[in-house]
Amino acid sequence: MNKLAYLILNVLKDAGAINKMSSMSAPDVHYEIRESKYSYSAVYKKLKQLTIMGHVMMGIKDGSSNTYYITSTGMRVAESLKD
Repeated sequence: MNKLAYLILNVLKDAGAINKMSSMSAPDVHYEIRESKYSYSAVYKKLKQLTIMGHVMMGIKDGSSNTYYITSTGMRVAESLKD
């Protein structure tokens, strides 16, 4: 787990992206962490990794874009990293 993963988990949690209907697209997540040094492709790749790890799940499509939301496991990980 690195800083980008932590940022993504917190963006999803703070935005209330906790289920399929309230999920966020990768561009939306990138926009929320825009002041950081991370590119869109880095955010997208990390979202895919977090999905494989079970910390993030795919929501419903927004047009042609995939969307993502944080799982309960992802919330626990984000909370544990905060300390």
